[in-house]
Amino acid sequence: LRHSFETFFQALSPSLLQRSIKQAVQAFNGTIQHNPKPLAMLLRTLASANPELVLRSLVPLIHGNLVAQGTLRADLTDQELKWNVSILSAVCVRAGPVLLAYTSELWTILDGLWGSTAKLRVKLGAKLAKRVLQCLTATYYTDLRMVPDRVWRTPEYQQTHGRQWNHKQTVPDLEVSWHVPSEAEVQWAVEVFDKLYARSASVLEAFLAGTLAPAPTEDADAPDVTVRVRLALKQLKKLMNGATALLDPLPASPCPYPYARLQSNMVSELDFGAERPTAALRHGRRDVCELLCRMADHGLQNPDPDALALCCKVLHLAVCGVGYASNHATRLQATAAALRSMKDLHGGDKRQPRNYHVLRAFLHYRLRASPKGCTARSDLHAKCYRALMRLSTGPYAAVRKAAQGVTMHLLISSPYAVQKGVIAERIAGLTDAKDADCMTGIVHMLTESWTLRKLCQQLDLAGRFMEAICHAKEFPDDAPSLRAKIDQLQDQFRVHFTGVQFTGDPASSVAAKLEQYNHLLETLIHLFKTDLKWQDQLFIAHGVRLLLAHAPQGQIGYQLPESVIHYCLEA
Repeated sequence: LRHSFETFFQALSPSLLQRSIKQAVQAFNGTIQHNPKPLAMLLRTLASANPELVLRSLVPLIHGNLVAQGTLRADLTDQELKWNVSILSAVCVRAGPVLLAYTSELWTILDGLWGSTAKLRVKLGAKLAKRVLQCLTATYYTDLRMVPDRVWRTPEYQQTHGRQWNHKQTVPDLEVSWHVPSEAEVQWAVEVFDKLYARSASVLEAFLAGTLAPAPTEDADAPDVTVRVRLALKQLKKLMNGATALLDPLPASPCPYPYARLQSNMVSELDFGAERPTAALRHGRRDVCELLCRMADHGLQNPDPDALALCCKVLHLAVCGVGYASNHATRLQATAAALRSMKDLHGGDKRQPRNYHVLRAFLHYRLRASPKGCTARSDLHAKCYRALMRLSTGPYAAVRKAAQGVTMHLLISSPYAVQKGVIAERIAGLTDAKDADCMTGIVHMLTESWTLRKLCQQLDLAGRFMEAICHAKEFPDDAPSLRAKIDQLQDQFRVHFTGVQFTGDPASSVAAKLEQYNHLLETLIHLFKTDLKWQDQLFIAHGVRLLLAHAPQGQIGYQLPESVIHYCLEA
């Protein structure tokens, strides 16, 4: 619906567009509605067509409603505050450099909201800060019209523009107008980020030092200090989400855009290799990650499940949030499917309306600007991983789930050697777990489909796993439920482990594979003869049978180990 409104309003003549904006502003000045989202979406799409007029009409008006004598009014009702700030956040989404004309008004509102301890004010202030940072530092299209901007502004076209609706064209004629951050935009974004981050970080630093003063709160179920910490983490989460394109990434692979198949002429107007305008940040990703790791260690000693779960989410953004967040690209998948269906609607003709091509180009850019390839492993990655591993095997289910999700994102983008070492560490935890909660966390991490696929592809890891799960540590107090999870992990491994592939693995030679194959068979046969439960013996026998079914053939001089032959004759 939003894309349809954008296309409609941007195709209107200047006089009709001004009339529409005037009526929308009158609706804003009317009765305050309980839900501001419909009007916010309408004004957002109008601002994408003419940001100068919309911001000139609304920002002074909203500033007057919220601010008195240079500070945020204290007598505002929740409904008035939500109505005004939600509309302001919506019109800032695609304003670009127009936003720089209202820096004083925006900072007065941000400053008042950020320093509050009321949950609603903190939530609205964090959302506004996120939208402002994204507007200033992100790259996005600025027009969805049927013709390029240079044609749209000619007087001849304005007289007959209604006849050009649904005009079809091919990809090379797009001439997309992109918003690329300017030096002034980046400078003010850096100033906003540094000031707001310093205020939230000071609350967390005071909490770690034990000097954080309690704040008045109406929440009777939580301590005052705990509420302040949670609010500071929520502010930091929105701040990091808005600054993904601003902060320098952690050490990464030489190719930041792994989607080579998407490098088409659809986004040729953008020079992806060009350096973006930069400015000196007082606080970077390293500062954020180190602060959050200290918060995680402190939380294990003084547990607050909600704060620890928030800490995991912010840590995810601090480490993996580069370019565009992955969920941004995911949200456009429905749009991409609709665009593909439009191609079928036109009988497979590639000549479609320009706005559809522009949306496709934007989708391509977002995918290319969301690096999911292999990142270099730094000391900071290792530090964050250790903190997350402690949380993912801790005593609270909600914290374990959040930490496990972040750990998987870190692991997927890590080098092969790191992935192998981490999986081996998890396998060792099956026999070394200190308590039932730790064992539950390890079993859940090993049950992930990605982990199981990696586990089954490496014979040495598969052998360690089969031996470790047969000797998995048991905890009598949680025996029924935990034993059921371990049995389920055994069943899932049996489904994923489908045999051995001796060729086509760039990480290992055929000779090394044969050596691992023989070692795994001998290990399993030795394990089979030890004192195991019949369920574990059945599990081992199934693995041996599967390995023998994929015995190497055609390898000159290869022979099965003698112990394997004896096992087959005895069986």
